[in-house]
Amino acid sequence: MIINNNISAINAQRTLKFRNVDLR
Repeated sequence: MIINNNISAINAQRTLKFRNVDLR
């Protein structure tokens, strides 16, 4: 379960990065 939580957090950070790039 801890691994899944870490992966979800990493995915969230990636999505935020992609969104920031799209906004630019």
